[in-house]
Amino acid sequence: MNIFTKFKKRTLAFKITIISLFSFLLINNIIFYIQPFAADTIFEYYTTGYFSFITSLQHVFFGFLPFSIGDVLYIIVAVFLFINIIHFIFALLLTRFQKLAPIAVNTIGIITLIWFLLGSQWNWNYLQPSLEDKLELESSDYNVEELAKFTNQLIFETAKSKDNSNFDIFSDDTNSIIDISLLGYKTLAKKNDFFTYNNPSIKHSMFSEILPFLGISGYYNPFTAEAQITKGIPIVQIPFVINHEIAHQLGIASEAEANFIGYLASINNPLTTIQYSGNLSLLLYCLSDLRMREYENYEDVIASIPDNVKNDINEIQEFWGSYSNKYRKYSDKGYDKFLKSNNQKEGLDSYNKVVSLAIFYNRKK
Repeated sequence: MNIFTKFKKRTLAFKITIISLFSFLLINNIIFYIQPFAADTIFEYYTTGYFSFITSLQHVFFGFLPFSIGDVLYIIVAVFLFINIIHFIFALLLTRFQKLAPIAVNTIGIITLIWFLLGSQWNWNYLQPSLEDKLELESSDYNVEELAKFTNQLIFETAKSKDNSNFDIFSDDTNSIIDISLLGYKTLAKKNDFFTYNNPSIKHSMFSEILPFLGISGYYNPFTAEAQITKGIPIVQIPFVINHEIAHQLGIASEAEANFIGYLASINNPLTTIQYSGNLSLLLYCLSDLRMREYENYEDVIASIPDNVKNDINEIQEFWGSYSNKYRKYSDKGYDKFLKSNNQKEGLDSYNKVVSLAIFYNRKK
């Protein structure tokens, strides 16, 4: 086979790649456009249908592995792209322009595949009905007085669960937190089949040394359906982070909704230690919301928090503060744009929307 024939085949592959990419983008945009009229259908046939089936298989195939196969795939793709970039630069420098097209085809091909898998394996979950609609919550806006009242109530619940918690039992084996954290979902599944969670696939990330610098305590891998937990984060946060990532594994795409479901799964756990993690995590969001709204009695609310709870809050703040850096704002901006492009208008601010959901849910109770 001569060089011309090879190049023709590469050109054909390039055309197929580009057509496939734009076809997928067109389909994706059409679905986003009709989403307001098809959210229930997307939830029924995609989230609880195709997505649930595929991820269940992935949990069976990857869940038993002691390491993250998703992280391994990320490393392989990163190495592939790095090598291609180096080859592209050398081809330019050595004026071997005939090699540029094949390198471009390979690079665009892998990016197209990644984009396609991300869309088909995850992104459409953003289009399902909101949790307010699913749970039939009264979602009218709340004022600062209602927020303060809810926060004071939460401080009481947090303090009570703190007094009966004991994280020392996990100090030598944080992996055992994973098994125990799942029990909250068993409780929720008794009321709603959607929360049924079998064949756990929860791993410590291979990138745990890097992720804190990006402000990441855990993440969901959409290509292998694994829940990744950042090793070394404050132990009081771990149960909530696990339950947050499990919510993503069940198809909850919104960060606010995953936070809320993570909170519900935590406080419905039979172990008070896990309940405390959920209460404390929600309390941090409520305090942040009160501060942003410039609540006049904010200092009185802070003063009402018991010292043993304040110690945990200080530990969390000191841990994440020690990883604060100028590069994090770029990763935050990138993820903010990704969320906004996937039907999350609030972007990163959607994390804080968990307060709204908790208050709406409290009204219903």
